Amino acid sequence: MGWLFFGINTCLYANDDKTTEVRVTVTNLRSEEGQVILSLFDNAEDFPSQKKAIKTFKADIRDGKANFQFHLPAGTYAFAFTHDENNNGKRDTNFIGMPKEGVGASNNAKGSFGPPKFEDAKFTIADQPIQSTVETNYL
Repeated sequence: MGWLFFGINTCLYANDDKTTEVRVTVTNLRSEEGQVILSLFDNAEDFPSQKKAIKTFKADIRDGKANFQFHLPAGTYAFAFTHDENNNGKRDTNFIGMPKEGVGASNNAKGSFGPPKFEDAKFTIADQPIQSTVETNYL
């Protein structure tokens, strides 16, 4: 199976009988500058490092929101996202590692003195479509 891309805001995993639709709406974006980068993970060890994501999606911002649509096979996943305001393709941090741009995760999971845990952000794909709305946090 391969990845198919349809437009700027929509990315679909090859759609067949063994995948389920996932729709994600990122809200609370403070500007329409840049884009939102959503990184998908299937294990706790790699979450939420953008460099270790199993797949990364990008979407433009319209009316304070970014929309994503893709298909995934059954399994357990989590995602983390960044409002990449300066459009440099990465999550910018300050000298102590705190994000300088908006961030968030599936289930609106939040970390305590660090990023959220995979356990708090995970969701399970079965055979029912998933619709998720998550808020952007600016630290």
